[in-house]
Amino acid sequence: DVTREPLLFPAPRAMRLQSLSRADTGGVLALGYANMRGYGAVHPTVNEVRLGYAEIEITHPITGELFSIGRIRVTHAEVVTARKSASVSDGAQSDGDTKLRLELGFCATVGWNEVKTIAGAMLDLAMDLPDPHPSHTEEYVLYHTDPVESSGFCIHYKLPHYVTFGSELDV
Repeated sequence: DVTREPLLFPAPRAMRLQSLSRADTGGVLALGYANMRGYGAVHPTVNEVRLGYAEIEITHPITGELFSIGRIRVTHAEVVTARKSASVSDGAQSDGDTKLRLELGFCATVGWNEVKTIAGAMLDLAMDLPDPHPSHTEEYVLYHTDPVESSGFCIHYKLPHYVTFGSELDV
């Protein structure tokens, strides 16, 4: 649970998906768009986008029985890309022999937001690439799209930097 545990890298995929789900839509879209426009190596096909409702179930604290407390709107998207990978036989890589392999990216979020989930699914897919572009790097993507982290960092310029700048002017 990223709301209770600090984000550590490399992050497990479940933590990555939870972070993307909670991420700022604009940040996810900007980095996803960077991938689409050729600054990254991911240009997938949308496999599925679903809009619907999910039941929220909790366990009663006394009886231990599971019961529904309501429904929420949710969106989820899957994107797929085909990548060539060298085929391996008997542990040795053959010269120029490649196989096509399908790779899947996924994102889900509360609310109806197709754009965010498509871009988030692309980022999920991109973060598994070797030798990544910054828009593929797990730490870069997850910190820069986290609304609390990014807005907190931005707002810190308001006071500490103001005081520092003011004291430098006085000197």
